[in-house]
Order: sequence, then structure tokens, then C-alpha cells
Amino acid sequence: MKKLLFIVSITFVLLLSACANIGRVENSFVDQGYEKSENASAFIGDVLNSFEDEDITVEAYVYREGFKTAVILVFDSSDELETQLDENDSLQAFIDDLKEDEVVRNNMLLIPIALSEDDVEEMIRIFNE
Repeated sequence: MKKLLFIVSITFVLLLSACANIGRVENSFVDQGYEKSENASAFIGDVLNSFEDEDITVEAYVYREGFKTAVILVFDSSDELETQLDENDSLQAFIDDLKEDEVVRNNMLLIPIALSEDDVEEMIRIFNE
């Protein structure tokens, strides 16, 4: 019984930490002048559609500032994120030129969209604060 309680407790803590992480990331972007956008499909519609086709639950958050757009995908687990990074061609195309360890944080993936490398680096820095 103690084992079961321990496992349930750990699962609950992990779920709470995932929620807390997106909150911290959101605060970091908002503090840097980004505005939250409600329409992620305008930026990454193909990727979101591919997840729906495979019955994969993913939440998308979009933050914009000028010509910079940070799309953050939050998966149910870091394992699911890793699986999608390995298998989803559309997702791989978005982060092809980026270092995976800079755009992955727990169960979240940053897809930075910008005109310059400096802007991409800025979004990566904010995401990892």
C-alpha cells in the first residue's frame, strides 16, 4: 500500500511540475515583452494536424513580439516528446538547424520562428531561464 501511495504521489508531483514549468516559461516570455497569442494553428498547423491524426495530446502556446514568434508545444510526457522528435518529420523540420538540448525542456519543445539568428537565440535564452 505504501508503494502505491508513493507512486501516486510521484506522478502527481510530476504533473504539477509540468504545469508549473509552462507557467514559468510563459512568465519569462511575457516579462520580455512578448504577447500570448491564442492561434497556434496559424503558425504550425501541419504539425498540430499530424498530432491529431495520431491521437497525441499536445498543447500549443504562442508568444509574439514584433517579427519573433515562439511556439511551445507541451506533451503529456517527456517520453512522448522524445518519440515525436524521433518519428515526426514535420516536427523535425522545424528544429532541424537547432540543438535539441536547447529547445527541449522536460516535456516542452520550443519552435522559434524569427528573421535573424540573434532573435532565435533570444527566444532560446528566454525559454531556458
